[in-house]
Amino acid sequence: REWVGLASALLIGFFHERAAPLSAGLRAFGTYRLCDVGLLAGLVWLHHLAGTTEWTHLAVIPSTTLSLCLVLAAMGKSAQFPFSGWLPRAMEGPTPSSALFYGALSVHAGPYLLLRAAPLLEQAPLARGALVLVGLLTALHATLVWRVQTDVKSALAYGVLTQVGLMFAEVGLGLYTLALFHLVAHACLRCLQLLRAPSALRDVQARRAALRDTRAPSIVTAHRSLPTRLYRFALERFALEVLTERWLVKPVLRLGHRLDGAERRWMDVLDAGAPRPVPVQPASRATESASSNPTPGAA
Repeated sequence: REWVGLASALLIGFFHERAAPLSAGLRAFGTYRLCDVGLLAGLVWLHHLAGTTEWTHLAVIPSTTLSLCLVLAAMGKSAQFPFSGWLPRAMEGPTPSSALFYGALSVHAGPYLLLRAAPLLEQAPLARGALVLVGLLTALHATLVWRVQTDVKSALAYGVLTQVGLMFAEVGLGLYTLALFHLVAHACLRCLQLLRAPSALRDVQARRAALRDTRAPSIVTAHRSLPTRLYRFALERFALEVLTERWLVKPVLRLGHRLDGAERRWMDVLDAGAPRPVPVQPASRATESASSNPTPGAA
C-alpha cells in the first residue's frame, strides 16, 4: 500500500517542469498520509488489544472504533467525499500509467480493504452506516459533476468516483459478493476506457481534419437535464476543493506547525535541564615536563 501511494504521487508529478502536476502530486500524497493515520492507528490498536492483526479475537476488540479507522483509510485511498479532490488532479499524470494506477488499482484499494475487514464490519453497525452515507454522498456529488465536465479524463475520473461510491454503499449494506463483482468489472472497464481515451480524441481530430471541419469540437454534456443553478454548482464542482482547503488542509497544517513548535520548545527545556559535561582542563607545560622528566632521587 505504501509503495502504491508513493508511486502514485511520483507518477502524478511526472511532468515536473510544470507547477500543476507537482501541486497535484503533493495533494495526493498529503491525502494518502492523512488517511493512513486511520490504518496505522487501527493496526496498532488491534495488535495492542488482541496481540495479533488477525480477526480471531473479535470479542475483545472495540469493533466500532477500529472499523471507523479503517473507513477513514479507505476513504482517502479511494477519493471518497470529502477527499475527492485528488483523483481529478491525478489526471495530470501520463494517461496509460494513470489508467493502471487510478482507474484499475489505486482507487479500488479502499473497497478491497473493506471487503477484507468484512468480519469486523459485521459487528460495527455505526461504521456500516457511515460507509453507506459516504458512498451515496460521493456517488451523488460525482455523478452531478461528471455530467458537466468538458474533458474526457475529468469525466472518466468522476465516473470512477461514482461507481466506487456505490461499492462503499454495497459494502455498508452487507452485499459483499455484489461489491466484489462490481469492483473487478469496474476496474477492467475503466482501465480500458482510460487507455482508449487519447486514441479516441486523436481519431476525432483526424476525422475533423479530413472533413476540413474547422469548428471547435462540441462537448457532449447532460447539462440540459439539470436546472441552471445546479448546473452552475456542478460546473464549479460544488467548491469542494475550496472547502477542503479551508476546513481540512489548513487546520491540519496549523496543527502540524504547532506540534512541531511544541516539540522544539520541549527539546529546549530538556537540553536546558540536562547536566552539562565538565570540560577537562589541559595540564600545564611545567607539569607535563616534570612528569616526562622525573628527578634522579625519586626512584
